[in-house]
Amino acid sequence: MPGPYLSDDALKRALRDRLGLAASAVLPDRWNQVVTDANATGYQDILNHLRARGYTPAQIDGWDSRAVFNRDLGLFWALTNGAGLHGFDDRYINKLDRRAELDSLLILVGGVAVDPGDTGAEGQISTGPIKRDSDKFDFESAALGRAPSATRLDQITRW
Repeated sequence: MPGPYLSDDALKRALRDRLGLAASAVLPDRWNQVVTDANATGYQDILNHLRARGYTPAQIDGWDSRAVFNRDLGLFWALTNGAGLHGFDDRYINKLDRRAELDSLLILVGGVAVDPGDTGAEGQISTGPIKRDSDKFDFESAALGRAPSATRLDQITRW
């Protein structure tokens, strides 16, 4: 995991825009720690929600919208935690809180939808408990592509 998907400077530029400040304006120093913390918290929100859904770190790092969500969540936290510094209407701030979306949105990597935990490998062998009461297989018939023989039909598979 590389850390936040956008720099603190990029989040500061977005914050300046939200605050209606000129592009040449410099945010007061009191915003430095607020922005750093907000950026890290937005990133952690992404990880927490998507990892809980089963997405791998590689899938999250490759997610097409990772920087957009990191920016919006970072702005949400910066404005929420910095609101004591300015008078803001939280109706607009709360529109940036996209955490609930992370619980159900479609994850695209390179424009292709991915399933949680899908590594792209085909036919992976897995493990699991043997159920001796129903694990029946006729290897010879399966290998030859014919119907199972009646003599082995009800026998448990043994290797």
